[in-house]
Amino acid sequence: MKKNPVAKKTKPPKSVSRVAVFWSKVDKSGECWIWTGTRLPTGYGRFYDGEKMVNAHRHALLLSGVRIHKNELACHRCDNPPCVRPSHLFVGTQRENILDAMSKGRHVAPNRGKTICASGHPFTDENTKFRVRSGKIERACRECYRIDKKNRRSRAKAI
Repeated sequence: MKKNPVAKKTKPPKSVSRVAVFWSKVDKSGECWIWTGTRLPTGYGRFYDGEKMVNAHRHALLLSGVRIHKNELACHRCDNPPCVRPSHLFVGTQRENILDAMSKGRHVAPNRGKTICASGHPFTDENTKFRVRSGKIERACRECYRIDKKNRRSRAKAI
């Protein structure tokens, strides 16, 4: 049995019309250029670029000629998720984005408010040490560290 030839689905090319469609979904009336198209619950815009759904602010940077590598983010200087104005955006790493947010008081470390460790020891100046692990600064309990070190020595002696 012969199958009917079916035309393959082709993706529309990235063309001037896709650029026009993108900018038609932007309200440029204010300081921030607000994405009026589809948005995520977090406020970030989404746009179909002809191949896949992409973040609108990232796409705006690409359209303005800025090169963004896979491991880089399109970050907001204005801290306004629906903003797609290229002058309000910059390319950065996840770390740079978090440091930027922290410097503006928008990002708080989730464990910052904890006053005791998981074992119940207080996080005081005397009982708290800081260490770098995987490029991140972590707070650690000195008492837990001392107990763990003692247990490791005991196990090593038993062998």
